[in-house]
Amino acid sequence: LFLGGCAGALLGSLLFIASGPIVSVFSTDPAVIAEARRAIPLVAAIQLPAAIAYIFDGIFLGARDFRFLGIAMFFCALPATALLIFLANSFDLGLLTLWMASGTLLVCRVV
Repeated sequence: LFLGGCAGALLGSLLFIASGPIVSVFSTDPAVIAEARRAIPLVAAIQLPAAIAYIFDGIFLGARDFRFLGIAMFFCALPATALLIFLANSFDLGLLTLWMASGTLLVCRVV
């Protein structure tokens, strides 16, 4: 768990630091680059909870506790979906809306 958390924090930090060159690899369109640069800090911050959530997934899969994973995912998807619907209807955040909902799902899975 510790090593996975360290790996997630390291990858998030590297993603944040190297966001400029990374974004430029995927597109030359200025609108796409601007939207991606706006989302990168959030994507980088999500890496730590994502790493921990995936470690817990592996533990529960190894223990063959599929029922718990299914129930947990259902209850974690509820706030993420609610946030997605609220943000999409209330604000014009673009790509950030999806990343906020994804981050909510991952943080909920860790908690």
